[in-house]
Amino acid sequence: MKQASEVENTKGRRKSIRRICKKRMHRSSRRYCTKLMFKALKSGNVPMVSQLFKDGGLFVNSRSLGVTNLHLAVKYDFIPEAIKLINLGADVRCKTLEGETALQFAVTNKRHSNILMQMIPNGFKYEFMRFYGLESLRFAIANRATSTIKDHANTSDALYRAQQRYSFVKLLLDAGAEVNTKDINGCSPLHCAVYTGDLELVRILTRAGADINSQNNIGATALHDAVLCCDADMVFWFLCAGANFTIRTLHWGNTALHWATMLNIDNSHECIIKMLLEFGSDLNVPNTYNWTPFNNVVRFCDINLLRFCIDEYKADLKRLNIDGNSALTFAVQNVNKNVRDMVLESGLDVLHKSDDNRTLLHFASELSMLDNVRYLISRGAEINAKDKNGITPFLLCTLKIHDIFRENWPLALVRASYTMERKQVMRLLLELGSDLNLKVLEQKPEDTQSVFELVIVMEDTEALHMIIEYVAEVEAKTNKKQFDDYNLKLIDAQPAIKDYYQKCQDELKSMKTTKIKGTTITYYFVLKEPLDVVARYARNNELVEQFKHNLHNLYPFYASQLDAKLNAAIARQKVIERGCSILSELIPFADSSCIAYEIIFKYLSEADVKLLIGSELH
Repeated sequence: MKQASEVENTKGRRKSIRRICKKRMHRSSRRYCTKLMFKALKSGNVPMVSQLFKDGGLFVNSRSLGVTNLHLAVKYDFIPEAIKLINLGADVRCKTLEGETALQFAVTNKRHSNILMQMIPNGFKYEFMRFYGLESLRFAIANRATSTIKDHANTSDALYRAQQRYSFVKLLLDAGAEVNTKDINGCSPLHCAVYTGDLELVRILTRAGADINSQNNIGATALHDAVLCCDADMVFWFLCAGANFTIRTLHWGNTALHWATMLNIDNSHECIIKMLLEFGSDLNVPNTYNWTPFNNVVRFCDINLLRFCIDEYKADLKRLNIDGNSALTFAVQNVNKNVRDMVLESGLDVLHKSDDNRTLLHFASELSMLDNVRYLISRGAEINAKDKNGITPFLLCTLKIHDIFRENWPLALVRASYTMERKQVMRLLLELGSDLNLKVLEQKPEDTQSVFELVIVMEDTEALHMIIEYVAEVEAKTNKKQFDDYNLKLIDAQPAIKDYYQKCQDELKSMKTTKIKGTTITYYFVLKEPLDVVARYARNNELVEQFKHNLHNLYPFYASQLDAKLNAAIARQKVIERGCSILSELIPFADSSCIAYEIIFKYLSEADVKLLIGSELH
């Protein structure tokens, strides 16, 4: 009964629509009927669309806000209705105000609601990196109607819909659709089709004469787009079809191989990189900023791909790029330590400077590569080295990311440990003597600023507080001023900074005189004494408990640093105890608590300790 009632209701609605349409057709022009069709297509009113077609009288090429009913029918996935419009004489070459044709609407991805996340491997990382090539994706899907995007990937009609799309695209082409037309973004139907991931659709367009070397407004070709999608099959198709792999994007001047090496995360593009090389792509062609694909391999890829480029394509690690940067310049920016070590084995100078006087420490500090910073310092890197503008490694580390890289952030910034390592690198460089009073050159001498002043200007509160806390510590220990008169005047002129500086000094002064309850140890002792010294006291559970009690209320600015120091001391004490226990088994002359074992342990290097107790060290 219920089903019969629904059928009657549906019939009733159709009769009502028919009456309305007929009534209005009698009292108005065909133009009104055409407007109704515009509204019905946009709203997805299937019964109304069907009735309007049945009644006829449409102006098939009439426009509303620059679009025709054919545009809307294809955009909103009314394919049977679009076919009827074509049979009624709709102009398949007609463009919207944005320059889009029905063919572009037909070949645009309508399956994925979020192409970047659902279709492109590492897409969210590329977005975080602000990879400029994502603009090409945005161009290709600009005409999508989000209300009609459905995920048909896992439905039983997926194959049917694909076949329906192929037939309709062929119908458009047979009806005279221009396969190489471009919209206002310079995007062709082929650019759009790449982001469907449908190779057969790409083949149909290519066989119909689509220009595979056509460039959009950022200069990307369909080959670039296929590389971004990490679609090896599509890349191979374009290369076999004669795609010009030497074409460069407009601003950055990147070839498809540049993109493949830039986007290679966890070997995602290794197959594509090798494929491009096999077809003749050049590892040593520079882009606008003089970076070559091989520079990217050293900077972003793993040791296996690096060896492949050297062994199979004679890539030269000792070859400088146009800016005077060596392979080490890029290796110290790679999160893969093995790449750095391999490049070092080639005999390159760790004290090498680029043409703008930047050292390797500048590049490693810029990305807060802690291990590489430590290594370079151990090899004699100059802490306060200045580039041609007077910028030091410390200043590069403190610069906000967006001040250095407006787009195309290096892959190293995506790593999970970046924020933590940035703090550690800043602290390390300060401890080793980074000069906050150095002046950074500007175009006009009167605009010259100190390193500390630039940190203030950048409004990086975290870096600013770290500097002030560190300076206050050094002054409390040495009784010597660390800021020069220029920087002290800056502090006096900034009430918030002056107040923070004063409170840090007050906390340190209090730490020196305040003892941990029930002990003779001060909080300042824990803050400043070597880790092994503090570790001896970490055995005292009562001391640890009293130390942590009310710590954040007593010393809000230094609490996290104090807490971290004691936790490290506790961990260190456990390592010492474990080591002494093992030593007592190896040299069994006394109980493991014997002081002699601690004395022996003290003379062991970190490498010795790792060998002795392995993972216990961590």
